[in-house]
Amino acid sequence: MTFVRGLAALILTLFFSTTLAAEYLYKDEVIAIDSFAQDIEAMGAELKAKSGIGLYLVIIKELPEGKTIVDYEKELATSMTGDAVLLTFAEFDKQVDIYATTESLYKYFDKDQILSIMPNRGTIIPLLVAKMKDKPLREKYAAALFNGYADIAEQIADNKDIALEHAVGSGTKDFINLLRLLFYGMIAYALYLFVKRKYFSKKRTDEQN
Repeated sequence: MTFVRGLAALILTLFFSTTLAAEYLYKDEVIAIDSFAQDIEAMGAELKAKSGIGLYLVIIKELPEGKTIVDYEKELATSMTGDAVLLTFAEFDKQVDIYATTESLYKYFDKDQILSIMPNRGTIIPLLVAKMKDKPLREKYAAALFNGYADIAEQIADNKDIALEHAVGSGTKDFINLLRLLFYGMIAYALYLFVKRKYFSKKRTDEQN
């Protein structure tokens, strides 16, 4: 009996410690990387303490049947107190969104910029679609979502005139800029090959005539 009670107490302790530790990484059905979770929690806790805004990351495999990503976010938001912003990613649906519980919160960050597909603007989607050889998908997801989460947090902090100790370091920003450079390099190279083929094809046709 004592053993059973002790086991029950241990399970409850583990459950509540896990729940409390994962406050800002609200749900993670995909990535499950300890260092990623710790970084999100540290940044989210600091942002909440200094700005009063809770920034939550929600990562799911797929949306519930019949629900849009916004429907899903609104449903989650009903269980949150105070000002909250949700960054939500649904893997199988290939959707990502940012939802604020009140319209006034959108003035603290640029949703269109963060979710832009353009590498020189967006901080999530360009990384999600980038090809990373020999890297598990969850690591790519982690990089993209952490980058987006940090972008939102830093924009809120800047607009609230506060500083975050857990802000993204220059090394991460340099990595993102490198990916952008590689992306544009691939586009430029593809255009070069296209023009080259067109030119030589036309040249051969002229010579045959």
